[in-house]
Amino acid sequence: MNTFVDLVQVYVTSSGTGPFALGAAVAGFDGVGALVNGASYSYSVQQGSNFEVGVGTYVLATNSLTRTVLKSSNAGNPVAFDVNAELSFTFTAEDIAALIAQASTTGATAKAAFNAYGLQWAAWFNATPAANELLALYTSPIAFAYNPNFAGAQSGPPAVNPAAAFVMTVEQNLAGTGGWTAVGTVTVGTDGGVALATTGGSVVSVGVGDRLRVLAPAVVDTAIEGFAVTFKGFIP
Repeated sequence: MNTFVDLVQVYVTSSGTGPFALGAAVAGFDGVGALVNGASYSYSVQQGSNFEVGVGTYVLATNSLTRTVLKSSNAGNPVAFDVNAELSFTFTAEDIAALIAQASTTGATAKAAFNAYGLQWAAWFNATPAANELLALYTSPIAFAYNPNFAGAQSGPPAVNPAAAFVMTVEQNLAGTGGWTAVGTVTVGTDGGVALATTGGSVVSVGVGDRLRVLAPAVVDTAIEGFAVTFKGFIP
């Protein structure tokens, strides 16, 4: 990535198509004292009808700037400017594109790392739950989603199987206001098997500040004991 400086513009004391020999600062601007040896900078030069935009490395020992041309009035080749052409250290469209690409890559990497672990929270109980007992309550600090049918969730059989299918309801409350809406179920069968489902088998989107809860069935099952399920969300 290039290094950027503000208001640095100098005279070029050389001619030809080799490295720029850098001279004094143009009036009202900073000079080479703002540059770092070995750092790369975007530059632009315009003299009459000739122009050149490129990237160069500053060499302190020779007070010069190498030239890799990005575009020029000489069909993309170095331009043979006259002595005292004014060279500006600037921010180019190519720099912006590179920064956007880097940010996108960084964001994708961070998201992938997050999703490998997932945003996890659990619903659980030891003793037999009461009717409609609140088994978990969660408020989201970020926007995320659940895969269809809560794919990726983790659970095991209960310590004691239920006498009948034990269906817990997963509900969502948008931004902590208004009513609750069912978005899925967690069902424990009489054989201890566990099945998770989202409404319509769809993705469940969760916004910042949304609340989620898990409720026990409305009818008490006096047999079931000891169960936990961990939900795993992801950032889309």
